[in-house]
Amino acid sequence: MLNKLLDYINLVPLERCFIKAENRSVTYKQLNEITFEFIDRYSFLKDKNCAVTSNDRLSLALYLPAIDSLAKTIFLQASDLDEDTTSSFYENAEIEYIITLKANNEIVIKKLNTVSVIEQSHGWLLATSGTTGTPKLVSFSLERLISTAQKNIELGSIYNWGLCYDLNRFAGLQVYLQVVAAGSVLTISESEHSISDIVNIFSFNQVNSVSATPSFWRKVLMTENASSLELKKITLGGEISTQSILNALQHQYSTAKITHIYASTEAGVGFAVKDNKEGFPANYLLANSELGISLKIINKELWIRSERSNSALLAGHVDIDEQGFINTGDLVECIDERVIFLGRSSGAINVGGNKVMPEKIEAIINQCNSVSYSRVFGKSNSMLGTIVCAEVVLEDSAKSLSAKDLKTNILRLCKDELETHEVPVLLKFVETIATNSTGKLIRF
Repeated sequence: MLNKLLDYINLVPLERCFIKAENRSVTYKQLNEITFEFIDRYSFLKDKNCAVTSNDRLSLALYLPAIDSLAKTIFLQASDLDEDTTSSFYENAEIEYIITLKANNEIVIKKLNTVSVIEQSHGWLLATSGTTGTPKLVSFSLERLISTAQKNIELGSIYNWGLCYDLNRFAGLQVYLQVVAAGSVLTISESEHSISDIVNIFSFNQVNSVSATPSFWRKVLMTENASSLELKKITLGGEISTQSILNALQHQYSTAKITHIYASTEAGVGFAVKDNKEGFPANYLLANSELGISLKIINKELWIRSERSNSALLAGHVDIDEQGFINTGDLVECIDERVIFLGRSSGAINVGGNKVMPEKIEAIINQCNSVSYSRVFGKSNSMLGTIVCAEVVLEDSAKSLSAKDLKTNILRLCKDELETHEVPVLLKFVETIATNSTGKLIRF
């Protein structure tokens, strides 16, 4: 039974390349050497509960197998957690050591003053992004995390995955585990790289597979060098994959296999959709859907039950019913034998008692030929309570056009497709829209 990363790594031909970065290339043989050197040097971490923090993706990718070989618990600590949340998570996870990985192989290890006798292993711990609420701390076994990865070592040799996420997030870890399980190549971009830099790095290193959020993909398609990527696999996750972004990717990368994946830190990897249509087929809701999971809709919210979900919740709250279904918090509706995602229930804007979904309005705005992507949000107003606002990034070809005419056209489309209370009251053109460390739009 394979229960450590090193077990998977040992199945890969040693001469095969594991990592490519801006100025470095590492083979699986070199990864083994790095792993055993770390194990020998830091043997005191054996069977300890460890938090791992790093702002350097390359360092984390290199040392994660070694830490996994020693530690009883690995908390992949996100850098954007506040101090109070971090302290609480340390206490709940009974963390004994903090391992800080820095660039140029710099490793700093700090022992915490843990007074309790620690006997429990929590496995792999991840924090939710907290984009629409308080972060949660969830536990996974490696078996559950890696269960959906393709494990064909021979086939894996043809794939070179580009890393766009931090490895201390569920989506980034999934890409990493897919690479390890199949013996593929991982080409690493760092968080400080611009989108154009990332595309250049991926193109130079011949990346052919990329997993990213729809927001990230929209930014990629805006770059001048987007066409330099020769992709075999494209996956989308983390946000709603609208028909417009699926169509745009299919047009730009006509030979790539496009998949949008439904997954969350709480529920694990749920299911994949490969038919280039937004949402998912309604027959996924049937008991005999052969997905390996069960889905149901209650009051427009999607619930999921899966053996791939988290093993335990150490902090925060998740709605779980008596049958073991987890409330995803995603609102959906069935339209013509298709289940369409509407947005996060916790992210709705309350306009005069009406629930307004930002994602629905963004999908309409993004249909405009002049628009690259947009962000819709609520803003407090002393007279009206909350009003709907929108930030819009224009296509380069539209930036020389009249701003007044562009606004008129966008708002006309909104009025034709939306209810009155959903139409943006304020619309502003911006050069870029921020995304968080998981590649999602920042909505608050």
